[in-house]
Amino acid sequence: METATSKTAAATYDPKNICELLRRDGYVHLRKWVDPADVRSAVRAINFEIGEGISREEIELMRVNTISFGTDRLRHSQPITNLLYKTRAFKLVQELYGAENIFLPDYYVQIALRFPQDVGNDIISYLPWHLDNVQPGGVKGFGLIVGVFLNDTLQPDSGNFTVFPGGHRTLEAHFRNTAYSMSLYRHKYGKIIVPNIDIGDQHQILANAGDIVICHHQMPHRAAPNISPHIRMAVFFRIYHKHLPFEHPVDCNLRGDESLVDADVPSLCDCSKRSVPTDIGTMLINPDLSIPWIRGSKCSGSFQFWESTRRFITDSINQSGTLLDIGCANGFLLASLCYWLEQKSLSVIPYGIECDPSVLQCRRLFPNQYELGHFIQIDLETFLSAPTHEAPAFPERFDFIYWNVWVENYDLEAEIEQNILCKLYQMVSSKGKLLLGLYGTKPQNDEKLEKIKRVMFRRFPYVNNSHVQVLSSLNHSHNLLSIDAINQNN
Repeated sequence: METATSKTAAATYDPKNICELLRRDGYVHLRKWVDPADVRSAVRAINFEIGEGISREEIELMRVNTISFGTDRLRHSQPITNLLYKTRAFKLVQELYGAENIFLPDYYVQIALRFPQDVGNDIISYLPWHLDNVQPGGVKGFGLIVGVFLNDTLQPDSGNFTVFPGGHRTLEAHFRNTAYSMSLYRHKYGKIIVPNIDIGDQHQILANAGDIVICHHQMPHRAAPNISPHIRMAVFFRIYHKHLPFEHPVDCNLRGDESLVDADVPSLCDCSKRSVPTDIGTMLINPDLSIPWIRGSKCSGSFQFWESTRRFITDSINQSGTLLDIGCANGFLLASLCYWLEQKSLSVIPYGIECDPSVLQCRRLFPNQYELGHFIQIDLETFLSAPTHEAPAFPERFDFIYWNVWVENYDLEAEIEQNILCKLYQMVSSKGKLLLGLYGTKPQNDEKLEKIKRVMFRRFPYVNNSHVQVLSSLNHSHNLLSIDAINQNN
């Protein structure tokens, strides 16, 4: 069913009012915010490129997909970017995010053209709603969509940008339920799978040229069919947040069917307030708040599962000191360990390396240490090739090094993988420990334990079973191999 009128059509330039509307409705429609001269300039630039040539295939793709029209030169040209930078919208975005938090990657601009259906084809057929940036290898690192309309769409079914007011909150409630937290993904062949839930009535935005719409990133939306005589022209800017990097892939888990899952639980970027450091203690006593971070740590289980399979790691840490997490992801495991160890009157100084940009989220959990260079994006092999060069803020040795030895990534058969294990052991301080997490099945863990011990005993003859301890999680589904560091100078 179509809603009769826009709830936000009369929004005024008042950041507090707009915040409330974004929370309530998920979008705000702001009328006549772009200078007509800037609109004409953008339309001219787009029409010039259309005149340079556009294939039938591109037109069809733009009817059913969200691909952007135009070359990189056009998308980043002044007539297009002025639609954001020369309007009050950019000032508003700065106030919503905090100017210091805005990050605009190369592909933040989408020129969205919706071509008319053929004459005589007045069939009204709606495409499924979708969320942006659900794709293999990427998730929603952005928090706001800013759309600028370049021509009038004052009648329904003119290619109108279509939203579902309040749908972002419906989806948030859905994704907060751990049973459904992975119910949104794009199949490896491109098909988007969306939750089969009622997200409410649609609203086609009836816009004048120069109007702006600002949407929460989790607002379900689509383009209406276009039975008008005109191409619908709009430009969309996706505003990214420095704390949620645009290539942030950690909400994605590779499923058995090789589909990438976007957990998207709940909105990780609350654009209605400035970003502040996240309090780990608050999250660990409120499972709902911790779920997005658990997903970001590449764990698909519940909060209870997370705690039962991670907290036991602290049983192997018997002194204060430095702790390096290999593959730290968003830092949530490190933050959890720090919090649990504080309850045992132990204090650790955290460090982390991660091969993907999820490490940038560590800024929210460890703002001071992040600025000191304790967290870097680097792959393990490169890091070990020259640790002091690649990570100048890191100490030469650590009191504790934790490495989750994924079954599918490291089988320790190849010499290069055995060398990685040995180099890590040599980076542990005297009286410290190398901690190896084993999160496979019991047969897999048992096999990996024996391989590790064989390698260690062969490479370091002074290491024997008395220096090795195997710990199990509360539910006995996961193991931790703790190896004491001794005689490191031998």
